[in-house]
Amino acid sequence: MASEVANTPLGVLLIEDVPAQRLAMAQMLRDAAMRVIEVGAVEAATDALDADPDLHVLVVDIELQGEPLSGLTFSKAVAARWPDVVMLIVSGRGTPDADVLPQGARFVAKPFEPEPFVGAVRDLVATRAAGRLAPDGSETG
Repeated sequence: MASEVANTPLGVLLIEDVPAQRLAMAQMLRDAAMRVIEVGAVEAATDALDADPDLHVLVVDIELQGEPLSGLTFSKAVAARWPDVVMLIVSGRGTPDADVLPQGARFVAKPFEPEPFVGAVRDLVATRAAGRLAPDGSETG
């Protein structure tokens, strides 16, 4: 059973409103053997999280055009409702102050190459798995 869990691809929910960017980021994650659910809207993201308990990572763009919530606001709601989901926030419009990110979330500026992007996702998961990232998002050591 443990080897079955170890062989299960990491489940990533990707929320990006620009289709070409969503496709490119999803391909980077799939090339790294991750299972990716791609959505362009907050409602679809909520539905995916409700339906799939194996989604452990949220990758979300800060600005989601035409959406009632920004990616930051949505990620804070996810942190409250699904505390086991780790978050990577992305944006091509500057770096947000650390205090506006959900606790424990990481930020990567767009555009990015596959290696640092995928590395940031893996680092978040490894930090949580090693017990250094508490469910509230704080680092424990």
